[in-house]
Amino acid sequence: MSLFGGGVFSCALAVLSFADRWEAARGESLDASGLSTVFALVILGSLLLTVVALVLGVVGILQRRRRRLFALLGSAVSVAVLLVASYGFLWDLVAEAAGGLR
Repeated sequence: MSLFGGGVFSCALAVLSFADRWEAARGESLDASGLSTVFALVILGSLLLTVVALVLGVVGILQRRRRRLFALLGSAVSVAVLLVASYGFLWDLVAEAAGGLR
């Protein structure tokens, strides 16, 4: 589940970046076409799926009589995706704050 959420997150970011460059080259805005809303919902949905996968991974780690390899791998992938997403979000906030100071 964490691989699916991470894959959807990565693909949505890549397509959003490509669509933004495509619209900028044509002189249009991505917000006007409504695609930014769709991509934002897809990204938020994939992050929600990743959080659910992290919770299920932690539950799998805490079980006593089961193997924990896949629970550990799923949790690690979920944490990596969430760290990348939070890093990008914080980077965007810092860039906006620095732009507002100028």
